[in-house]
Amino acid sequence: MGKQIGNLNVIDTDIHPGDYALTITGFRGSESNCALYSLRGILNMHSAMGAHLAGSSHLVRGATQCEIRNSEEAPSQIFSSELKTRKGNEAVIDPNGNFFHYYPDILVVKNHNEVLEPWTHEIILEVPQTSFLQITLTSEEVHNMVVKVYKKQTGEKVKPKIKFTTETDVLTEEYKAIFKLDAEKATSYMVEIEFAGDMYNAYGEEDPCAYFDLTIAINSLKSLGHQMSCSSNKEIAAAKSLSDHLPGEITDSDLDYETNGFFTLKYPEDFMKLKFKPNGKNSKQLMLPTLLSIEDPFTFSAEIAFDVHMADFMMQLI
Repeated sequence: MGKQIGNLNVIDTDIHPGDYALTITGFRGSESNCALYSLRGILNMHSAMGAHLAGSSHLVRGATQCEIRNSEEAPSQIFSSELKTRKGNEAVIDPNGNFFHYYPDILVVKNHNEVLEPWTHEIILEVPQTSFLQITLTSEEVHNMVVKVYKKQTGEKVKPKIKFTTETDVLTEEYKAIFKLDAEKATSYMVEIEFAGDMYNAYGEEDPCAYFDLTIAINSLKSLGHQMSCSSNKEIAAAKSLSDHLPGEITDSDLDYETNGFFTLKYPEDFMKLKFKPNGKNSKQLMLPTLLSIEDPFTFSAEIAFDVHMADFMMQLI
């Protein structure tokens, strides 16, 4: 099966349903014990080819004209654990409930019926825990693309919690959609990425080739909560509490008082120690006051830097 052209071995044939193994055999050379291989392949189901591109003529024509730029295709399935895989190169959610992968330059072979029969890539996935799924598409033709998510068993559509399009440069746009996926028993989801662009480009020329970058991110709520907690960072977890360290009063006896360090305010225990101060007619603000009870003139200097940008904290001398 297959043929050899120079030093290039090619397999181009139809195969029946079943399990197959591709074996690469290397022979030891007299000059070196090392070998370097380059492997690339494309596998298409006859049924999918016929349903999407009648007679496969458009696929063959597009495949011969369009450059294959990527070395890795988008997955057709993302497994909830490694136990459900065949121990191969499958896409798998890690034990913490996270998955992240970037797939550049995915090829779309267009035809004249894309509006009626959009190009579609489907991904089946299960989540071990309730999670957020973020799909990011980047392309010059992202305005012709849409992401849909369904519950596979019932066909119920999952509405995105957030979706928006931004312009990254003059020609390229970025589309993001975030979905909440519940970890219900025996529930899997179907992600559909659709392209319904016209065969012709902006200049009226026939252009069968389109490309887009795909980023898939899955984060379980438990993992997100841990990453956002103070305990996720060892330095923050070991830091002293500002509410415990800062004195309630500084007097003349505290000559040359100085404090310097890295402190935290942890919710809810530290916030329970804060005091309320009226802030407008119907609102109050939390405060951590230190009273300066000093009769003689003194020099005061204070500086604070927040680890979280745009934090709703401020320091005042009243």
